[in-house]
Amino acid sequence: MLRDVTVLDTRSILFEHQFWLQTLGDHSRFIFSPLAPKETSEIEKAHYFICTFDKLLAQARECISGGDLLDLTKLAYKRSK
Repeated sequence: MLRDVTVLDTRSILFEHQFWLQTLGDHSRFIFSPLAPKETSEIEKAHYFICTFDKLLAQARECISGGDLLDLTKLAYKRSK
């Protein structure tokens, strides 16, 4: 019984990560798209966030659990600040 709760919790956490990391990546693209070529600093920042959230999303889409899931949670929190 406890094992089933853990599996459900892990699935729920992964779903939330996937949803929000996809959303953050999409928003980064929305910001990136209209930038003028001369806005190099903003382009670099937006590109950083696109790459960061895409990598985190790819990790969240893998079958991970336990310590890996905790590491992903910490990293996603750190990168989204």
